[in-house]
Amino acid sequence: MPRKTVRVDIPIRNPNKYTKLIERVWEKHDELGASSPLINHPAVDMAAFEAAKTEALALREEALQLYDRAQSLMEQSRVLLGTNAGQTIYSEGTLYYMLGLIKGALMNIHMGREESLSQWGFNVVVRLSNVGRKRKKVD
Repeated sequence: MPRKTVRVDIPIRNPNKYTKLIERVWEKHDELGASSPLINHPAVDMAAFEAAKTEALALREEALQLYDRAQSLMEQSRVLLGTNAGQTIYSEGTLYYMLGLIKGALMNIHMGREESLSQWGFNVVVRLSNVGRKRKKVD
């Protein structure tokens, strides 16, 4: 007789498939009613399953709605910040554009003392080079 192996998966890593399975198990149990093999099963408490299912799915739905809202708010924020896809320092009306103008104005005001822009919160990097230094000849 051939050997038979059976594997029944619970798709825990895919939230949509996982919640569908939970709903389908409950629907089948409910559909069978008094003839469900899970009624009065010594290891399974379907009342607790239903309560946890109802709360978990409601919380998940609320979380998904909040996630969609958060994504929308983040998109609006990025547009104002000037960091949204396609935006550059030249995108007028954005904070990135305005900061570019502010940086330019402060650099003009503090010409020769650009290090003082760090007091405004800018990261100022100063490098000195040896302009008058002669290069070594390579043979």
